[in-house]
Amino acid sequence: MKRFSLQIGLVGIGAGACSALLFASMLSKSILAIGLFYLAPLPILIVALGWSHWAGLIAAVAAALSLAVAVDSFYFLAFLISIGLPAWWLGYLALLARRAPAQGNAGGAEGAAAAAADEIEWYPPGRLVVWCAALGALIVLIGLSQIGHDEATIRDTLRRAIETMLRQQMRVPADKPLDLSGLADPALLAVVLPPAAAALTTMTQLLNLWLAGRIVLISGRLPRPWPQFAALKFPSTTPLALAAAFAASFLPGTIGLAAALPEASVELQQQKRALEPVQQALPLRPQQLQALRRRG
Repeated sequence: MKRFSLQIGLVGIGAGACSALLFASMLSKSILAIGLFYLAPLPILIVALGWSHWAGLIAAVAAALSLAVAVDSFYFLAFLISIGLPAWWLGYLALLARRAPAQGNAGGAEGAAAAAADEIEWYPPGRLVVWCAALGALIVLIGLSQIGHDEATIRDTLRRAIETMLRQQMRVPADKPLDLSGLADPALLAVVLPPAAAALTTMTQLLNLWLAGRIVLISGRLPRPWPQFAALKFPSTTPLALAAAFAASFLPGTIGLAAALPEASVELQQQKRALEPVQQALPLRPQQLQALRRRG
């Protein structure tokens, strides 16, 4: 037991160091650093799925402490809220399981075999997707709360930040007008940016969760079977929650701004799910590839 606890602690600390390095890569301000930054939750998810959710929690805290010591104390809470704790929570939920309810119609040897095979009921993948959307919206909402506490202040701050960035890229002095129209309009981008950020955060968490699951599955340490995403089912309350968020997004003020965040995240997942049967039909199967080689 002591050896197992020591292993979890060491693995968690090592994963935390890797996650902190990926997160700190954004300080280099290079294009490659953007991809590395979005992979920061991956080490935490790998140890949470392959070892224990305690290893994931240790990794999250270790990464936050490393960033606070090496970079700035501000990054302790910033990392925990935006990356560390969401990754740990998703890893924890992914390994939740319970005994499946007994099937009364199953009998004999076949019924016993089916009961043994379906003895464990794992946390539904659809709920994990909903959690990714909720966490993505919550992370963006917490970030926006640091900018301002009302919609006008948040949008104005975002508009000025976007305008400053565009001036630097286009090399337009501050004393000259910035002539922009269409999608490049800072006022329009300030409206689109929060929902887009929530959707991007959701997709990043889903990608890291999927990638961590594949890595742990290949290593042979994944305790749960690989889910069938084609049969993905969302909770029955998801359409009602999406409809309520859509209606609330028309409300003025911060409430409408906050309601648009989960709406954008969940709607993106609904659209992706609708395309999955088409995506599965497009790639050629190995048997088809072999047949084409023989014909050639």
